[in-house]
Amino acid sequence: MTSTQYDEKMKLLLNEENTYKKLNTDPTNVLQKKNNDIIKQWEEKTYISPNTAKALKILNAQPPKIYGLPKLHKAGIPMRPIVSCVQSPLHKLSKFLKDILQKVTGTTNSYIKDSWDFKNKIKDVQLPSNYTLISLDVVSLYTNIPIKLALDIVEKRWNEIEEFTDIPIQDFKQAVELCLTSTYFMYEQQVYKQIEGCAMGSPISSVIAQMVLEDLEDSIIPNLNFSIPFYYRYVDDVITAVPNDKCNSILTSFNSYNHKLQFTIEKETDNKINFLDMTLHHSDNKVLTEWYTKNTWSGRYLNFHSQHHISQKKSVVIGLTDRALILSDPPYRLNALKKIKEVLMKNSYPEKLINGIIKSRKKNY
Repeated sequence: MTSTQYDEKMKLLLNEENTYKKLNTDPTNVLQKKNNDIIKQWEEKTYISPNTAKALKILNAQPPKIYGLPKLHKAGIPMRPIVSCVQSPLHKLSKFLKDILQKVTGTTNSYIKDSWDFKNKIKDVQLPSNYTLISLDVVSLYTNIPIKLALDIVEKRWNEIEEFTDIPIQDFKQAVELCLTSTYFMYEQQVYKQIEGCAMGSPISSVIAQMVLEDLEDSIIPNLNFSIPFYYRYVDDVITAVPNDKCNSILTSFNSYNHKLQFTIEKETDNKINFLDMTLHHSDNKVLTEWYTKNTWSGRYLNFHSQHHISQKKSVVIGLTDRALILSDPPYRLNALKKIKEVLMKNSYPEKLINGIIKSRKKNY
């Protein structure tokens, strides 16, 4: 992608009038004063210690900057907007609030930390007959989170949150609201404001997204008129299984939670579906997994001829081998190891070294 193409895609993104608008003035100094006033008030009321107050105050704040990450795996290569908030007026406050809220999230049964966590949870699942594997994905989650909904959820879960802070609920909500409604950034010397939703890049955004999706699950799943044998979510990617004739029903239920948060659905094809870096195989009412890489996978790793210690090069082989063995059930391990061997040899790794490490690591699994 050339710089011209990048610029065109970014401007196309920022021209979405329902999401962004141009500002005539830079609000940095105004927001810096609001941040410091809140911190001063909290310190005076002894909600926070003097040391914490000192850490949260900010001087010489800079406006956030936006940049785009190309979504290479999607048609047309759209951009994922990332707002770099470091040294911005509300960055420290946002992180402080995130650290508190994070203590009450990620404890649900649906939460998965990574591929290894998911593999452990899915290995003993039994699928009823006539069930289909499906995945659900939120369309542009961060920029579509309604601020009022997020604030309502904070209030709804206050009995959990208050255990980790001395700040009263109204003051806490006021700070959260300030962080969520003050998303702005610069692109090519033009200041923009995000009208709705959270900014990917702001510390508080990820935990707010997690809380919203946890609330959605608590609201929707218990009211489904059919049972699901398992349900797991990584950020906004959901994997589950439903009766063959209930795919549209679960999609409608999830999309009814809030008109701004809309899901897309993908069904298993030829008894398999991709999730994270695994292909899930629907086989004899069981779910078997196979290590999966997207078409955009470059296969480039630390080259064997690079000036690195041999231990680092061996770690590359060990890491890839372990990933293939852990994420692939026995019927699919041979193909996974073959793929690893091929890609490592393209990165100049000696076949003898690869075979030796694979043989050694296979003993652990």
